[in-house]
Amino acid sequence: MSKSQGQIRSRLQEQRITRSLKEIGEDARRQMASGALWMAKSDVVSPLFQIECKTKEKPGKSMSVKKEWLDKIEDEAFEVGKTAALAISFGTQTDYFILRDRDFLAFVEELTELRKQVNGDV
Repeated sequence: MSKSQGQIRSRLQEQRITRSLKEIGEDARRQMASGALWMAKSDVVSPLFQIECKTKEKPGKSMSVKKEWLDKIEDEAFEVGKTAALAISFGTQTDYFILRDRDFLAFVEELTELRKQVNGDV
């Protein structure tokens, strides 16, 4: 059985995100059979994140984001104590990440604090 263009694009997106996270030291892996097995949740997982990946089959300028995708990944991340992220791609090599406001603000707060420590502003 051959894979559809959409399945191929999805796999490439998951591999790209996994590789990018590994390059910055995050122990990430693709979740095999994600969505098909009850214990294999999310598309990419790491110690910090549960990531659901969505991409367009053909390059485009817009994409609808479904609240059910966000609810699903948020529930899965909550179950394992991680941060939920939805990664979207418009069918290109660029991925955009959607986080809840409180998760984004927590990252900004932590980054700001780390920069103060590095710069000796503590």
